[in-house]
Amino acid sequence: MDLMDIQPTVQNIADAIASVLKIEVEIANHDFIRVAGTGEQESGVLQQMEGDLVYQSAVRTGRPVIIENPGFESVCERCLFYQKCSETGEICSPITYKGEPIGVIGLLAFNEDQRLRLFDNTDDILSFLEKMANLLASKLHEHEMLEELTNNSLKMTKMMNLVEQGIIILDEQENLAEMNVKAKMLLGINEDSDKEGVCKLLKEIDYDAPDKRQTINLTINEREQPLFVTLQKLITSQKSTEYLLIIQAVEEIQNLADQAAETKKKAFDHIIGISPQIKEVKDFMPSKPRNLTPVF
Repeated sequence: MDLMDIQPTVQNIADAIASVLKIEVEIANHDFIRVAGTGEQESGVLQQMEGDLVYQSAVRTGRPVIIENPGFESVCERCLFYQKCSETGEICSPITYKGEPIGVIGLLAFNEDQRLRLFDNTDDILSFLEKMANLLASKLHEHEMLEELTNNSLKMTKMMNLVEQGIIILDEQENLAEMNVKAKMLLGINEDSDKEGVCKLLKEIDYDAPDKRQTINLTINEREQPLFVTLQKLITSQKSTEYLLIIQAVEEIQNLADQAAETKKKAFDHIIGISPQIKEVKDFMPSKPRNLTPVF
């Protein structure tokens, strides 16, 4: 995960910090691209940073870095702005997520007033930076979880649309929550129509019936459509109740049964003989249970 994935949120946090502390704020990701910035740093947002040796040190060591004499400290020696830094002070802290460094948050002073505020109480500033780094990591975690939920929802939708039965999910108030393509087809619903078919179906269902399997006759597109409906209660993690409806056209069920019977009948075609007795056996065997073994 990258702080760039939540760039607007990161910028909002930077603006809030700068407003409270009256010090400029800069936040970079693990590639040292400036994700957010205030004041003089705002114009460089979304750009690769120059002179980022201080931030590299924070990421490498996993510890905060305090720069009281910008441009003249040992960590600054290889910087492009060595001995000509525009800053008057800097304190930065690494941002870690799942034990890995994902960026740096820095507080920057560019004048004497900002410098005094920055170093007035270093311990408090370091504690504050740590909390802000944790806040940024938590925002990234929220984004990751939301992305995962979205991906799982898309996968579930694709899986539902591959099923040969119609599937409808109702919320606790028995309002429509999800419906797959097959259910729309069975209920005569398309992009240009309303959900009248669903409303008709929901009115006919007996939610308190002891038998969760019901046959319901609906008129869909001026045609009588018998539907076989299976109702299941779903208990969610919030202890609320949702309903799962599995819908099949009775005609399709009958067609499947006929196909299965025909397939079983063909299984005895290899028996040689055309006598009336053999023909009677062939016609009789498909109707017998599978666990019976014929003896000739």
